[in-house]
Amino acid sequence: GVEKLESLREELSELEGQVVDLECSEPDDILSARYDRWEGRKEQLEEQISDLNDEISDLELEYEV
Repeated sequence: GVEKLESLREELSELEGQVVDLECSEPDDILSARYDRWEGRKEQLEEQISDLNDEISDLELEYEV
């Protein structure tokens, strides 16, 4: 229960850190394939973060945290 919540929060924090690192390495040329890969990775991370936030919210409601 609560352990799962803590684990999800740690994972969320790690993913948010990865987004920050990724944003710091944004390629200059937005028309390049490198930028497309960067953008795809960022979108993937943001989707994972959104899913985790949803899961955390559900658990918080369930456990009234």
